[in-house]
Amino acid sequence: MMFFSRFQAATGGLLFLICGQAMSVTSHFQVTTVSMPAWNIITDTLIKMTPLVNGQRDDGVMSLVCDLARGDKTQQDIDEALLKKNVNLQALAKDNGTLGLLVNRDLTAQQTACSTYLISVLFTPVDNSAYMQNVPPAEKADTKNTDAAGKDDKKAKSAADTPGKSAVEKVFNQPRFEQDVRTHIAIAQATAQLYALMAGNLERMKGESWGTYQMRIEQMVREYSPNFLKTVKVFYQAESTRPIVTRSLTQYGYDISDSSYHQLIRDQHAFLFRSRSVDWLGNGVIMGKRYFVDLNILDTSAKKDTVVRGGKKGH
Repeated sequence: MMFFSRFQAATGGLLFLICGQAMSVTSHFQVTTVSMPAWNIITDTLIKMTPLVNGQRDDGVMSLVCDLARGDKTQQDIDEALLKKNVNLQALAKDNGTLGLLVNRDLTAQQTACSTYLISVLFTPVDNSAYMQNVPPAEKADTKNTDAAGKDDKKAKSAADTPGKSAVEKVFNQPRFEQDVRTHIAIAQATAQLYALMAGNLERMKGESWGTYQMRIEQMVREYSPNFLKTVKVFYQAESTRPIVTRSLTQYGYDISDSSYHQLIRDQHAFLFRSRSVDWLGNGVIMGKRYFVDLNILDTSAKKDTVVRGGKKGH
């Protein structure tokens, strides 16, 4: 919920634009549009499209939906997996939300949901504590020193018997972390291409309302989703063998790079993907460029009506 609360707050400042669309014009305006970054309206729309279960992200459910969307598993595979968990498939089929995607056989909806879900990963707050795992303490390499070994055994037993102490150690799972960031790099690359395509098309639409732009974005996402999923796979296959360099790492963020001069920076509030030192996705930049759309915030039909009525009153 933290993720979506933050975005609701961030987009709250744009509410005046939406309200402005319905505002009647009481005087003459030669300009009825404002220029705004395409990044904002695309991101806002994608967040709105992100599939949720009970108002929250559900990795387990979406993993199965993405298996269907990519064709990695058949509907029979998913049905069998759900039945093993005692899920009522008939009841699930009546669900018109995210859960229904598991059984409704609507490939377009599944691909759209999977695509927006993957993209939204980049906007999700980072918590690297998830990579901490419990492991038994390492055994002493020098087992020849029996006295030392005996002392170590006593220390381990004492730690296990003492309340508040644990005989296990917390270790950061670096391989799993690197596997995930490779996935995120692939998603960022594919997302940059999708953003660029949509932004380029939106720039050609002159003076439309917020709602009209959003409907066009939703349409483009649905049409492009099969391509998006394939592109992510291609990028990941290329990324999977590249060494990852961790430039910085905290509980709530990281800065990593690979051997192909890609850099991904993420924290609790934002992300930035860079390619060869060029901002590629983030901070309002899309593949090294800033795109803008002309947003109509005045009701032009109301303006025309005001002018006509004014003319009648003058006669």
